Amino acid sequence: MSRKLERSLLLAGGGWNLITGILTIFGYSGWFQTNGLNTLRYSEVTPMEASILLNRITTVIYVFGLLIFIGGILTCVIAKNLKDNQVQTKVLLWIGIWGSLQLLFSDVISFYLYSAAFILYLAKNKAIRRLVQNRNAHKDKPLHR
Repeated sequence: MSRKLERSLLLAGGGWNLITGILTIFGYSGWFQTNGLNTLRYSEVTPMEASILLNRITTVIYVFGLLIFIGGILTCVIAKNLKDNQVQTKVLLWIGIWGSLQLLFSDVISFYLYSAAFILYLAKNKAIRRLVQNRNAHKDKPLHR
């Protein structure tokens, strides 16, 4: 049974994660530093405290973007190595956990892509197991003449 649709959905989700990871690292972090610095200038926080605060928050943004980027790379590698006519439990586990994290991160596009891939993967797993079970059942039966 072909896994072409699941592969395509995973590649789309992984590609989207790569794009959002890069945008988070290079776009959002710079924007946050600029706007955060402007905002903190008019507060009662000392410049030293403002600098420390901005650096720590920017580090969190970088780590989050890197996490999304690495997750996108892993998803693309998994999608490329997806095998037809086989049940790969670790792949199902990855799709479920990473898709759930996308919901936690409020990334609706990724969540829908991973959810669709998860549901299709589960359905095809069931069909593959039944197909294998039927093949094994027919092997064990003696031929009637």
